[in-house]
Amino acid sequence: MSEGSVDVVAQDTTLGPLLESQVYYTQGKGDNSTDNTVISPQVVLAGIELSVAEAAQTVDACAELCRGEDPCTWFVWCPAQGGCDAGGVQLEFQDCQLLAPNGTAVPQVLAQGLQVAATSGFPWRTEARQFPGFTTVPAQGFEGMGDQTCPGSVLPGKCAFRTAVEAAMFCMTAASQCRTIVVYPNGTDGASDLVAVLKAVNLPPSTTTASPLMYSITRLDNLPITAQYLYNSDGTTILPTPEEAAANSSWQGCFIGRNAAVDGIVVSTIAQPSAEACCRACRGWGLGSASVVTVNATSTPDSCNCWNYCEQPGGCRYQASGGMVLQLEQYQCQLRFQTLIQPTLAYPAALIAKGPAVPFSAGGPIVTSGPQLPGYTLLPGKGLFSFGRFNCSQSLRPEIQECVLPGSPQQLADICDQEWECEAFILKQQGVSGLGSSLGIFKHDANASAILWNPTGLLYLRDEQPAVPPSPSPSPPAPDSAAAASSLSAGAIAGIAVGSAAAAAALVGAAVWLARRRRQRRLHQQGAKLNGSGGSSSERVADEEAAPASGAAPAAAAAAPDAGPPPSAFAAAAFDTGGGSSSPAPQSLTSQPSVGVGELPHLPSMSSTVLGAGMPHAPSLALPELQQLIQAQDAAVTSSSGDSGGAASPSDAQQQLLAAAQLPQGLRDFLVDPDSFHYCRLPNGKLHELGSGASGKVYKAVLHGEFVAAKEIEIGTNPDLQQTFVREAVRLHQLRHATVVGFVGVALVGTKGVLLQELCEGR
Repeated sequence: MSEGSVDVVAQDTTLGPLLESQVYYTQGKGDNSTDNTVISPQVVLAGIELSVAEAAQTVDACAELCRGEDPCTWFVWCPAQGGCDAGGVQLEFQDCQLLAPNGTAVPQVLAQGLQVAATSGFPWRTEARQFPGFTTVPAQGFEGMGDQTCPGSVLPGKCAFRTAVEAAMFCMTAASQCRTIVVYPNGTDGASDLVAVLKAVNLPPSTTTASPLMYSITRLDNLPITAQYLYNSDGTTILPTPEEAAANSSWQGCFIGRNAAVDGIVVSTIAQPSAEACCRACRGWGLGSASVVTVNATSTPDSCNCWNYCEQPGGCRYQASGGMVLQLEQYQCQLRFQTLIQPTLAYPAALIAKGPAVPFSAGGPIVTSGPQLPGYTLLPGKGLFSFGRFNCSQSLRPEIQECVLPGSPQQLADICDQEWECEAFILKQQGVSGLGSSLGIFKHDANASAILWNPTGLLYLRDEQPAVPPSPSPSPPAPDSAAAASSLSAGAIAGIAVGSAAAAAALVGAAVWLARRRRQRRLHQQGAKLNGSGGSSSERVADEEAAPASGAAPAAAAAAPDAGPPPSAFAAAAFDTGGGSSSPAPQSLTSQPSVGVGELPHLPSMSSTVLGAGMPHAPSLALPELQQLIQAQDAAVTSSSGDSGGAASPSDAQQQLLAAAQLPQGLRDFLVDPDSFHYCRLPNGKLHELGSGASGKVYKAVLHGEFVAAKEIEIGTNPDLQQTFVREAVRLHQLRHATVVGFVGVALVGTKGVLLQELCEGR
């Protein structure tokens, strides 16, 4: 083996990056195993020459030489007996030139074509991370298109994070824009720390590059996106002692999660006698967990906002997907930092994993505090993310159907008291994603199974049940019961049944569910009072929410915690699609509610509560409540359908398909591009039909990677059918209730109108 030059080949002499179309894989394209090799015939790659090995009889032998020499990243091999020109360096027959990156993560091409005798390539060393709802594409990525900006980015002009887990979590929440994450294990320069860049487009066939220093994670449109969080039931909350609270110290408490490991940049690893001591050390490490910390793509943060701890004898070890190993000795405390959970972004912590197989405890300090408010129970360090959302007048986030309003804590409580849907609100002292400070996020439901750890959250649970909404004014005539049943069945219970019989069953099921929810809420109130007194840690553990009694909670409350609330849709607006992309981003969901499988209202299944034998009679109080709500919304539909001016005359309309311009203004904001969703098919190729009735059929569909129910109605050019369709869509849009499946959007597809709603699959 002879030593070669270490000069860097000039970048301006290259022909461009190595494209995926120029390579083949020895173990097959997409193989994630670390013994895969990528070969590019008749190509010479640029780089820093480390050495030239002689007598490498095959290209695979050359690849193994590179794999065994750590700085080597790619190689050039000469298969020609007359020798090969390797960009000004003459290689003899079977010489293997070992190269290191020259300031880029993507190999650059020096020469290519039929006149080139050499063969280049690289070994694949990195086992890429796997995430639910995504497919991992090893050794591929792209640059120069689909770049956007977002809060907390570590790279200017891009949306980038220091860990793949944080990037994937943000991508899950920026549902409509984020399509791909390009991960650079050694940074974009090939010689620094990991960075993951979110893209608004899929891998482009013509410009996808091949590199051993990148891989891509692409969203799948036929699979739901899921994420893991630490829920209230996954751990213990420790609050300050009265002395600490009186001293106004920086210690606001801590959440300690069992059998979990948090992601983030490792700040330091220290010895601590307990998990609480680890949490206190994290809080005091630079005191940055309560402030905004600027993180770039290479520096180590000087503050801590989450941690992992090992208490078991013999140490703790866990291997995650992608080969990443987390290992700590007994009593070791690993301090970490996550960009996402900084106060200005206010996300829950991203997890590496949780469950019985994870031997660590994990958590973080609570970094905010708020006043006790009359009529409310305060849970510090807790939140509901996007569970229980509803819209309201003057919301800062109406496009995602989230009621977000500014105000002091007492002002926010007064707003909740006056809003009949409000059961709780989360106070964000430092705002969310640049929306200002002291914001309230209001919730129509606060199910115990949905409460999760959020270090910047202050969850205020309303002690008294919200009042039943007032009866509608008698002046607008309400539709007869048959019409109401037809409309409710067509939309509110989409995907379960279609027709008036299903609507009647839905009303009964709703009554049972409301009664059960009230009983469960009373159980919550008995155990939700926080106790900040006491001396030892065990005495200062905050009382956890009482678990609902068996059979008294909605079906989803008994589900696995990870099937609970979905990622927040705040990121959908934060992931800015306005900047600098050379390719248009996919249609945004920011004008529509983000719908995920984990985001569905917790309705009991129709088979178990409506059709099951021996079902107890529902209290009479719930059924009139829902009937009053339907009557109120019918009255609103009657008035709103009259403002859709500009419609054609009946004679003209008979010859016209329904157009977007004929929809009421409020409904146009929920118009979905037909190309943005598609119907699911069964293994036999037939459409996946969920139900059918006199007015149409309901199919299972996928909208931006999330399952929805699509009711397809033939409206043609008949103005009466068109008007009926519009009235039904408007009613569903305006009908907000905890017992009604949420409205997603409306689409016009040829002669058909399509109502898109949340899918209650398996609930």
